[in-house]
Amino acid sequence: MLDEAELRAPVNYSPLQRMRHSAAHVMAEAVQEMFPDARFGIGPAIEDGFYYDFDLPRSLTPDDFPEIEQRMARIIAGKHPFEHDYWSSEKALQYFRDRGQNYQEISSPLINDKRIWEISGHWEHYREDMFLIPSDEHVEYGVKPMNCPNAMIVFNFKTRSYRDLPLRLSDCSILHRHERAGTLHGLLRAQKFQQDDAHIFVTEDQIEQEFDGVFEIADLFYKIFNLKYALRLGTRPEGYIGDLETWNKAEATIQSILDKHLGPGNYAVEEGEGAFYGPKIDIVMEDALGRSWQTGTIQLDFQLPRRFNCSYIDRDGQEKTPVVVHRAIYGSLERFIGILIENTAGAFPAWLAPVQAMVIPIADRHVEYASAVMEMLKGEGVRVEADMRSERMNAKIRDAQIQKIPYMLVVGDKEQVGDAVSVRLRTNENLGMMPVADFVERIRRIIRAKSWEL
Repeated sequence: MLDEAELRAPVNYSPLQRMRHSAAHVMAEAVQEMFPDARFGIGPAIEDGFYYDFDLPRSLTPDDFPEIEQRMARIIAGKHPFEHDYWSSEKALQYFRDRGQNYQEISSPLINDKRIWEISGHWEHYREDMFLIPSDEHVEYGVKPMNCPNAMIVFNFKTRSYRDLPLRLSDCSILHRHERAGTLHGLLRAQKFQQDDAHIFVTEDQIEQEFDGVFEIADLFYKIFNLKYALRLGTRPEGYIGDLETWNKAEATIQSILDKHLGPGNYAVEEGEGAFYGPKIDIVMEDALGRSWQTGTIQLDFQLPRRFNCSYIDRDGQEKTPVVVHRAIYGSLERFIGILIENTAGAFPAWLAPVQAMVIPIADRHVEYASAVMEMLKGEGVRVEADMRSERMNAKIRDAQIQKIPYMLVVGDKEQVGDAVSVRLRTNENLGMMPVADFVERIRRIIRAKSWEL
């Protein structure tokens, strides 16, 4: 293992190299302000300067450089501190674990052999809600209604150490459940769906911290969509697997976590509504009609890891069985979108709207300018269309408002001469004429902040 001196040696920057390294971070922040969806590669200091690799919605051009430099100057003027420290590999790993940065995305088969479902307990407790595929008299398959057994199999692919935990496996594969015809309800209850599923393998002393991290993600996620939710505890059902002592421990643990998070009595309890392998906390929302729907869920499972013989090597060199936290934040994507559509009546915030702006030429002579405005906005990452139909302007505006498009950008003679657009909102508010560049800055700011204002 490298000693401390050897660890420090590769990053023994000169003052100039350190400044260039910091400047690369400033440039990255400036570019992300301009392109909120920017993805980063690497950005080191080099012999004659610095650079950063970006994945952007369009290529940068020399015309972008002045704006990048202006933004960098403003960021530098803020005199934000640059902190420098040396961490051991274990401290660095723990830092990113604590911030939930190490979910590993997996994709698992859509069908499993009956024997896998028998091990997991789904064959006994969930078979009526599964689509089954008979192959021959000896082999039968079940279409996957959930990802749990597959996560256990992936965990067992190799020997695990306590240093690997928490191990967070994310699987957003397609799922199918045999919902009866009378229970189907559009997007809100479908037979085929996808969910933001994850199975987190932890030691027993990591359970509470992991739940705290999931609560934090849920709060952040639902605030972005301006949605409120409640938490509901589900306890041991009548048909359960495992021993009563372990169930009592799991329920006491999850109730203690909820008491700490919300306070005793500040959450609903549904007796007997836990999963057959463990107690759970459901994330419950109301739709526009006041009906309650479960979206996400957080479940504590001591049983499936045992049934699949999952194990890790502890600090003392002994094999131990991990505990699994099953978690979905928004749950079924289809159901979440259905609730979101109902609660917003389709008027999504600008950053979420499928079409963010509609360019509307007043007359045929403005079509060419309208096309140029549309292409320029596309280059800035705006989801934009142009209504080139031979209809009256007011009819085009009305149609765009019916589609709940946030911005209508009307262009005529004055706008064409002034390199501008006249901005109308779907709420019928008229913001008047403004330079195209000003509109771009406005929508960028809204997208960056994920604001619900227009």
